[in-house]
Amino acid sequence: FTYKLPDELLPAIQVGGWVKVPFGRGSTHAFVVEAPKALSEVPAGFSLDGLKSIQEVGEGGAIFPPEVLALCHWAHEYYRSPLGEVLHCAAPPAALGLKNARKEARPLDAFDVMGVKAHPLTEEQKEALVAIEAIRRDGVPGHPQAPRVALLHGVTGSGKTEIYLELARRTLAEGKGVLLLVPEIALTPQLHRRFEENLGVPVALWHSAVASGKRRDEGAALRSGQLRVAVGARSAVFAPVKDLGLIVIDEEHDPTYKQEERVRYHARDLAVVRAKIGGATVVLGSATPSLETRERVREGRYGVAHLTKRVAAGGLPQIEIVNLCTEEKVTDT
Repeated sequence: FTYKLPDELLPAIQVGGWVKVPFGRGSTHAFVVEAPKALSEVPAGFSLDGLKSIQEVGEGGAIFPPEVLALCHWAHEYYRSPLGEVLHCAAPPAALGLKNARKEARPLDAFDVMGVKAHPLTEEQKEALVAIEAIRRDGVPGHPQAPRVALLHGVTGSGKTEIYLELARRTLAEGKGVLLLVPEIALTPQLHRRFEENLGVPVALWHSAVASGKRRDEGAALRSGQLRVAVGARSAVFAPVKDLGLIVIDEEHDPTYKQEERVRYHARDLAVVRAKIGGATVVLGSATPSLETRERVREGRYGVAHLTKRVAAGGLPQIEIVNLCTEEKVTDT
């Protein structure tokens, strides 16, 4: 939709920002996706009669980092979803403060740095870390222009989270942000607490169950760089993490990374696209990688590191394959 921009609002307008506009009999918020055009630039045949004026420009400037806005445009083209729906998915009203009487973000409470917990890595974990670090630094061998993606293929209990944490420490030391995606909202509190304890920095929670006021405040803190780490479910792939350097997709095979309502997308695939746009690294963690990821590893498009042993004592359970076609059938008597 096209609106007139009053002269007094022109200095405040930014591509990627939000505005309040009249729509039908009421008003709604909308996103600015193009730079304003002078009336002389309007295409021939475009009628200016009846154009309504923007009522208000949202505070805080652009709410989408450049790579997130580019990701939304990509999702709009690839998934054939309306751009407005994609932008609404990336920045819902709760994250903008539109569901609160107070739209302006509040400063975050002071974060008490706890004693950082770090567990020594096993030799196998160190080898996996070296392999992923090489991809993070130099890219996938033979595919210098491809996204920097590494599969961390580790059995259950092999210590994949410790690898995530060490990679996050190194990324933060470089002044870049970290994003961790998990398949379900119920898994976020545990990993959120563990990341704060092990990294010694505040970590944002980004999913639909977070209170709207907290999402507003943490969204502003992520855009400013005050918060540099976010943990969330699939919608967190759009989280406005500033200078994003690392994206971790835990349990990358899980089907819940597919959004099946309104805008349909696969968060794992969008994470790879976002990493390519912004120059970040993606680590896909799983004990049972998806077929798509296995194929990309086989083709050499993704790197891979293996963890074959459990960290705790006891090892893996013994597995026996039973052919039920040859087994004697037992019936109730």
